[in-house]
Amino acid sequence: MRFIFYILIGILALDASAQEPLNQYDEITRIATPYVAPIKAGEIEFLENANPPKDAWTYKKLQEYQKALDHGAEMIYFGSYIGPSADQSNYGYNYFAYKELPDGSFSYYFVIIVSINVQDNYKVEDTYLFTEEPGLKNWWGHTFSMYNSGKIEQVPIAYRYPVCPPPPFKD
Repeated sequence: MRFIFYILIGILALDASAQEPLNQYDEITRIATPYVAPIKAGEIEFLENANPPKDAWTYKKLQEYQKALDHGAEMIYFGSYIGPSADQSNYGYNYFAYKELPDGSFSYYFVIIVSINVQDNYKVEDTYLFTEEPGLKNWWGHTFSMYNSGKIEQVPIAYRYPVCPPPPFKD
């Protein structure tokens, strides 16, 4: 009888430890969602008078996204993934919206990254918004590296985009 008890305790302990990473990813998603939701919904007015870093984003590009939403979001592709930093102290919640152009290439409306320190009570370390080519290229290079190296496989399927998102450039 005692043997069965220890087996049950072991199974419960394994089940609890298997849930821990999912809870971590749920928490990252929960924290990042309020940063993403307004822009995803096209509520961009709060950014109109902001002074973004050079080559990061423009209000005009966000307005283009807002207009596209008004004309039907079915032509907009949305995606997200969570990726760990090299030392796994920070995780980035990456959210993006893009469209396919007539020539088969892709154009991104925006990319939002919410960087969360998971070793400091899930503190938001930084947020990034990209609509401009230099920022989008850097983001995509990092994203491609995660997918190409297999590092994305460390992330549970529910928290990653099924394939590497398309590049935001033709070259």
